[in-house]
Amino acid sequence: MSSSFPPSPTFILGNPAGDLDSTISSYALSSSFPSSMPVMNYLQDALLLKPDTQKCLEIEPFEEQITYVNDFLSYCELNDDYNVILVDHNSLSFNYPCSSSLYSKISSKITKIIDHHSPSNQHPEAEIMLDTVASCCTLIYNPSLSAHIKKLILLTILVDSNNLSPSNGKTTKKDIEVVGSILKDLSLSKSDIFKKSEEISSAKFSSTFWSSLSKSQAISVDYKLLTVNSVRIGVASILTPLSTYTGDLEIEVDCLIIGSCVITGGEVKRELELVLGSSEDVYKKVEEWLNGGAGKLETIKEGMYWRQENERGSRKVLMPELEKVFKS
Repeated sequence: MSSSFPPSPTFILGNPAGDLDSTISSYALSSSFPSSMPVMNYLQDALLLKPDTQKCLEIEPFEEQITYVNDFLSYCELNDDYNVILVDHNSLSFNYPCSSSLYSKISSKITKIIDHHSPSNQHPEAEIMLDTVASCCTLIYNPSLSAHIKKLILLTILVDSNNLSPSNGKTTKKDIEVVGSILKDLSLSKSDIFKKSEEISSAKFSSTFWSSLSKSQAISVDYKLLTVNSVRIGVASILTPLSTYTGDLEIEVDCLIIGSCVITGGEVKRELELVLGSSEDVYKKVEEWLNGGAGKLETIKEGMYWRQENERGSRKVLMPELEKVFKS
């Protein structure tokens, strides 16, 4: 955790899910801006629930200071002379408590957005770079970055693209070009670096890790909060079958969607679980979403549990669909 901030800082803020791409994008971009500070949009303790990030940082540790969301929010509340750049998301959001007045203040400081998700159009005054690539790190890359930063970017792109697999529906020409440039520039062995990315992915999908968690802990590993017309929708991604966890959950949102993804023998399998609050209006909207397709669902057991026939129906695909339904 950083103990001090540069004067008039530019904060590079990742998304609140705090996945590997968000973490590395924030850190990597900060090297391109004077007086900048990468902000991990989660608490330091949450790193214990990010085995892929831990593994990546074992291979290539951070060399510069970073800060975490609680210190960032404290600074922003007490100071006015700062700017914010969003990476790996394009609508300011926090899973950590933030007052509406502080949220508005920080929102007014956003000068730039670099992202690869569907546009939210929440910050029209900011300069925006949006492109459909496998990893936000692809958009962060530039040839003048240090070897240290380039290696972190390379590992992250390979993890996000499953080593540039053409079958995952995510890998683009731009991802391939950036990977090729870094491999050539750093004179790295393709087979060696691909093996390292597989080690990072294996840590992320480790059954030992996921089975060691409670259901509530598992949900917090990769969690995003979506608010549409005052309806709060939590969307969690877990990398283990839904059957890993039993029991009910008490939720603090109007609707919780748990998306499970596992890879068996190279085949991607996705499942969904929905947990609803007491709102009848929310129930009707969710029912509308389900009846409209919702990722081609097949019931797998009684209750709100489904297998997704669309193997590419990740959270990045489902969240814009949900947003449309709740805006209508």
